[in-house]
Amino acid sequence: MTDTPTPTDAPEAEPEHGWWPHRCAYCPGRIARTRPEGAGRPPTYCSGRCQNDAKAARSRDRNSPGLLGTVARAEELVERLDQVGEGIRTELAELSSPAGVEAAIAAARAEAQGEVARAAQATEAARSDAAQATARAESAEAARVAAEEDTRAAEDTAERALADRDTARTDAERAAAQAAADAERRQATEQDAAAARQETEEQRHAAQTATRQAQEEAERRRQAEEAASRAHAAEATAREDAATARAQAVAEAQRREQAEHDRDAALDRTRQAEDDLRAAESQCAQAQRDYRTAREEATTTRAQADQAKAGATAATERAEAAESEVERLRRALTDIEENAAVATVRAETAESERDREAARATRAEHRTERLEERLQRAEERTDRLQDRLDTITTNTSEDQQ
Repeated sequence: MTDTPTPTDAPEAEPEHGWWPHRCAYCPGRIARTRPEGAGRPPTYCSGRCQNDAKAARSRDRNSPGLLGTVARAEELVERLDQVGEGIRTELAELSSPAGVEAAIAAARAEAQGEVARAAQATEAARSDAAQATARAESAEAARVAAEEDTRAAEDTAERALADRDTARTDAERAAAQAAADAERRQATEQDAAAARQETEEQRHAAQTATRQAQEEAERRRQAEEAASRAHAAEATAREDAATARAQAVAEAQRREQAEHDRDAALDRTRQAEDDLRAAESQCAQAQRDYRTAREEATTTRAQADQAKAGATAATERAEAAESEVERLRRALTDIEENAAVATVRAETAESERDREAARATRAEHRTERLEERLQRAEERTDRLQDRLDTITTNTSEDQQ
């Protein structure tokens, strides 16, 4: 059974901020203001004691069976709905107030400006990427041209090396043929010198035989003087021929030495030509490798240039998209400003609606007070019925006894 609250004694002195217009929900006492008017939600109870007592009473009523528990639970549900409605009205008032509308407009404007700034940064980054991609493409194209020039230079070097190899081979063959001809001439000269020496020996042997015949045949000296003179002449001629043959042999030896020197020089030139040929072949192989490397680098550079061009195209597209996004955000900002103007008008309308809601809330509070009074009377009737029931139960028990 609900306890009947005892009204609290009203304070003798007037509170600093006056009284609330409504009474305590538990006792009929007046509620003192602790804050200026308009600051905070109006209290329901005049003190913490009344609040605790009301809470305990509600707990008892809520757990009571029958009509009293149902009414208590309905009352608690109504209070909760009022609290939720008050919170909703407060939030709507804050959102619909000029300050709330201005805050929403400022937040929307800040967000739009941030989007515009980010879009501008993205545009600038895209332009920078496009410039870098274009620079890389130009560098790749220059590297490709340089690689092609290096390739042509390597091919020219290889062709010159091949020509030098052919020239060196021709000189070596010519020197070998000259050395063979000199060897043949030297052999023929040696054969002529041998024949001249044999003839000189024969003539000397004949002269010796004639001398012996002249000595043996002194008597025939006069007859042999002519033969001796001819022999002396022949001997002188033979000596001259021998000297000529010796001179020719010396000259032939010199020519042989010169031919051997020329052969050695030709062999040296041949070896040098072979070394040059090997070097030229090595250079040709290196040039071919450089050519293949340059071709691969040119292919890679061309692929990089294509990628750079694709990146530049994509960066340009991103820049255009960013510019489109900036334009869209500008239009959105314009729409937001227009919506802000509309929201301001709506805020004013909402302010009027809030006033009407406040009036309706006041009327609802009055209706709630009337319901509470009716509930109180119902509780009093319930208490009286409970007393009667207890009396009837007591009388029935006594009669049965």
